[in-house]
Amino acid sequence: MNAKLEEVEIGNFRESDISEKYLSWPNNPLHMQYSEQRFLVHTFDSALSYLESFSDSSSYFFSIRVRNELVGTATFYVNDAYRIASPGILISPEHAGKGFGKKAWKLLVSDVPTQLGIRKVSAGTLEVNSAMIRLFESSNMEFEARLKSEGVFNEIPTDILLYRKFLS
Repeated sequence: MNAKLEEVEIGNFRESDISEKYLSWPNNPLHMQYSEQRFLVHTFDSALSYLESFSDSSSYFFSIRVRNELVGTATFYVNDAYRIASPGILISPEHAGKGFGKKAWKLLVSDVPTQLGIRKVSAGTLEVNSAMIRLFESSNMEFEARLKSEGVFNEIPTDILLYRKFLS
């Protein structure tokens, strides 16, 4: 699977993408403050196991590249029975805020689902993650639901906001 928007390209994440630099991203507590991954310690072996977990599934683990440099990753969990996908995104700390995430997200909620015959994209985030909410809204996703106190941020129960986009 490949998709490209200007200089941002999404493709399959490979074992060779697992490096010390890559592992520093999910192990950075501040950078991961809104992610469920913040509760885990990531190693080469855990990253490899995670990558391998996609090999026998209809879901995807993507690399996000700019001019062939790895700048982030994306997950794309697919429910085959309902043709619904739930994407997620991680841009490296050094590349955050440069517009790469916005372009990659646009690919994840428009081009990739179209290629795969997905009818609906659904994603959620903690209510305190204003950057992700802006990303959802700028990609024409609609607010769908509020899950009261479903998440935790800084040990305080926090709502999770769900957004959706229908493609057909």
